Amino acid sequence: MSRSRRQFLSQTAGLGLVIVCGKTAVSAAESGEDLEESPVAAGEDLMREHGVLNRILLIYEAALARLPQAGEDVGEVVHEAGTLVRSFVEDYHAKLEENHIFPVLEKHQRLTDLVAVLREQHAVGRKVTDRILKVTEAPAWRQSENRRSFARACRAFIRMYRPHEAREDTEVFPALHHILSAKELADLGERFEEEEDRLFGSGGFEKVVARVGELEARLGINDLRQFTAQLD
Repeated sequence: MSRSRRQFLSQTAGLGLVIVCGKTAVSAAESGEDLEESPVAAGEDLMREHGVLNRILLIYEAALARLPQAGEDVGEVVHEAGTLVRSFVEDYHAKLEENHIFPVLEKHQRLTDLVAVLREQHAVGRKVTDRILKVTEAPAWRQSENRRSFARACRAFIRMYRPHEAREDTEVFPALHHILSAKELADLGERFEEEEDRLFGSGGFEKVVARVGELEARLGINDLRQFTAQLD
């Protein structure tokens, strides 16, 4: 596990906010454990990655709000966001689910109908991302028809993935705790970390979050206060 993630766990453990190895974390002083060396269970790791996806969906929505007059600067941002979806969400996160999470549920005959739909949506999502990447390239983005195609693809992607990830967070990942032991979940989390480091280098998650933050800043949506609800 990357050092920064272990530090995050150590800093937040005293608040009881993080589940480590299948149990609620307590303060290091009370438990006597070295939480810097404690692995994160697989489900919690995947949920954090859903946070990255949600921030990218906000980038897509911000770009949609600027259509049809959006300039090439917006096209560049959404193209970069699409490359993150392809590399981090689809080629890394979704493949972890397909190779390690879904087979466990299928083997134990748990949520099989839901898993079938999730697999199908992963495949459809890749096709939608293909379209987004194609129409947001610099020459293509200049054509109004391609911006309209982006809008259709982007709305479809958002509409599919918001409930998709919500079902995974509330049904799929919790089900793992009824099938796998705490050690098995922790070991799986370690395998995920190793794959992340292999694909993105040490601290890969933090690097991706930083890139997302840069894209948010370029669209002016990086200040969280602007999303605070305002009542009439």
